[in-house]
Amino acid sequence: MAIAKGFVYAPSMAGAAAAPNMFALNAQTGKVLWSYPAGSSVLAGASIVNGVVYWGSGYVHLQTPSFIGSTTTGKFYAFSDGGH
Repeated sequence: MAIAKGFVYAPSMAGAAAAPNMFALNAQTGKVLWSYPAGSSVLAGASIVNGVVYWGSGYVHLQTPSFIGSTTTGKFYAFSDGGH
């Protein structure tokens, strides 16, 4: 997870492609303030540079793409106040 300016950015391994799996939470209350469906599992936390949140999705378990636990969409996102 990553924390910046009162927000906690938390990943999720949501199962369905349309399920949100990138979250911004209120750091004090834990309330979900924002979510985004990346289309595949998100295992790593976000990186935040100059107010932009960078986040990747997709992974390959043990370098075996055919393994049932793999989600290989491999997308990289950059979110800012103005959108993504």
